[in-house]
Amino acid sequence: FYNVALYLREKYIGSLLIIKDDQKNFTEEQQHTLRKLGDQVGVAMQSVMAVEEINSIQIGSIQALSRSIDAKSQWTAGHSERVAELSELLGNAIGMEEMKLRRLVISALLHDIGKIGISEAILDKPGKLTDMEFSTIKQHPELGYEISRNIPNYEDICDGIRYHHERWNGSGYPMKLKEKDIPEFGRIIAIADVFDALSADRPYRSGMSFNECIQFIDDKKRVDFDAELAEIFIETMKNSNNYLNNPKGGVKL
Repeated sequence: FYNVALYLREKYIGSLLIIKDDQKNFTEEQQHTLRKLGDQVGVAMQSVMAVEEINSIQIGSIQALSRSIDAKSQWTAGHSERVAELSELLGNAIGMEEMKLRRLVISALLHDIGKIGISEAILDKPGKLTDMEFSTIKQHPELGYEISRNIPNYEDICDGIRYHHERWNGSGYPMKLKEKDIPEFGRIIAIADVFDALSADRPYRSGMSFNECIQFIDDKKRVDFDAELAEIFIETMKNSNNYLNNPKGGVKL
């Protein structure tokens, strides 16, 4: 056999072992070729690690941004990350492929990014919103879309940001889309967003229990939510130890 040591940034990371099934030694030419192969493997591994590092930085930046959005209101701390976790649970349950699932999580993390442009006085108002205040709140999906629509290679993350307040029966906003006209990311995040919002305390009400939240999602399927996705979500949540043991949420990515 021939051992080609692999180095990454001058640090030994392992060996490439080439085994022959005869007793002849490797020729100088073969050894030279194998060393070149080892160099290529090292370069490839460096590229993979660089991509992983970039991805880690990207997700970290997105999480920091989502936390800054949630921090605008004392009542929404951790909301975007919990919505991302719930969306990921549902995406996994329907068999979403890995790269699409990654984009779904990013979309969910940023679904409320448009609230950057909404006054804290409205977001934290303890009583009922006026019609004008509610109209202002309803602008946040479109504001979020305008902020995020030029992110390269992630065009579909805008679907969750723009359409997570659309409703199955067409009563939602901003586009009043109906049924399967609502993009999949929007239909998934709509369920996750409502579930987490209902389970959390607000200045004007206490959070619902796990079972009450589940019952609400069930009652609103075919009205607010895609029935197929809602049923899968309910079944997944009932089987989720994280939420059964901690019905107010708090699961971290």
